[in-house]
Order: sequence, then C-alpha cells, then structure tokens
Amino acid sequence: MRNILPLAQAAVEGMIAALSDTGGNGAPLLDEREEAVAHLRKLHDALGDLLAAADAGHLDDELGEGLAAEAARYAKKAARALRDDPMPYLTSGLLNGLLAICGFPGLGGFLGGIAQNIRKNAENTK
Repeated sequence: MRNILPLAQAAVEGMIAALSDTGGNGAPLLDEREEAVAHLRKLHDALGDLLAAADAGHLDDELGEGLAAEAARYAKKAARALRDDPMPYLTSGLLNGLLAICGFPGLGGFLGGIAQNIRKNAENTK
C-alpha cells in the first residue's frame, strides 16, 4: 500500500489540474467542478497524511485506519461531484485502486464501476 500512495496522489493532482482548467476562456469553473476540486484537494491531503502514517509505522493501527476511512470519504464525495464529468475512466481507476488499497475493495469496485459508466449530460455542455 505504501508504494501505491504516491501514485494515487499523482492521479489526484492530475485530476485537479484537468478540472481546474478553464479551457483558455477564463470563465469561472462550474459549481460541480469547484466542488470536485475541493474534495480532491482534501483527498490529496488525506493521502499525504496516510503516507506519513505509513512511513511512521502507523498504517495498521487506529490512526492509519482512520486516515484510510477519511481518504475513502473524500474519494466518494469527489466521485459524486464528478458524476457528469467527461473523465469516467480516470475516476474509475482512481476510485477502484485507491479504495482497494485503503481496505475497501468492494466499495472501490462498486464506485469504480459506476464512474466508468457515467456519460456527460449533454445539457451541461451548453
């Protein structure tokens, strides 16, 4: 698990960068994108805390379990906010892998499957 946490953080950083991009028009971000970015930033911080706990040998104790649960909560909130975004495969892979390494493989597979089948709502693109 310790080895995959930096990869998960990098994936979250990529998602934050992609979602924060205004496409060159300088328009403000849509509310759901702002919400997703906020949750992804909290997820990134939680992953950093979890990585620090792993380095300190606290991954399998109460602290590590609490941090893993916190990361799972933020991942779930980010997935909910991204339900209409065009990044379903990236979201699916991140959720599936991240929640599996945090000890929630069933939830990761469930949310990952949902994320993979999301299609952008055409009404939100206008």
